[in-house]
Amino acid sequence: MKNPATHIYRDQLNEFTNVIAANQRFGAKTKVRLRNETIVEPIYKPAEDETCEDTFFTEDYKYCWNLDGTSVTRRDYDMMELV
Repeated sequence: MKNPATHIYRDQLNEFTNVIAANQRFGAKTKVRLRNETIVEPIYKPAEDETCEDTFFTEDYKYCWNLDGTSVTRRDYDMMELV
């Protein structure tokens, strides 16, 4: 049995990332400060079908995130706050 307090849901939008996705649906770009202080504009891409997954990335694919805003590559790139 896993302790629910230690389980991390990386594959679900949370309150923070849902704002980014919702803004994009209305045509607005959202700037985000990363843990390393870099400012980026994440793009939310919903899955096209059941063989794909929803994702966040930058236009140049330099950064990519799980649905909860944690970086796929390194902790320094986690989304921290809306700018």
